[in-house]
Amino acid sequence: MIAFRTPLHSKNDQPPSAEGHAVHETACLVCGAALISRRSEARYCGGRCRVIASRERRRVDLQERLSQAEGALAAAASALAELRTLVKQGSEGIIRRG
Repeated sequence: MIAFRTPLHSKNDQPPSAEGHAVHETACLVCGAALISRRSEARYCGGRCRVIASRERRRVDLQERLSQAEGALAAAASALAELRTLVKQGSEGIIRRG
């Protein structure tokens, strides 16, 4: 018998009935608890695990965006340093000519 109640599991005490519906058995992607549902695409045992997975996806997305922003800032800093060098060289040429 599969236990339907774990600390992270939803409050449903009874498994989905098989009256005219296929029942799918999988494991929750977050906590690994047995997951029995009518929907074949169900991935989480309840709201807590759904929230944990959502926060993890957002954290990964934020890290990727932060990495891209840091790369853009590094490129901008390099371009700014090059521009300052060119301006300095150009102003030295003007002083020598004058």
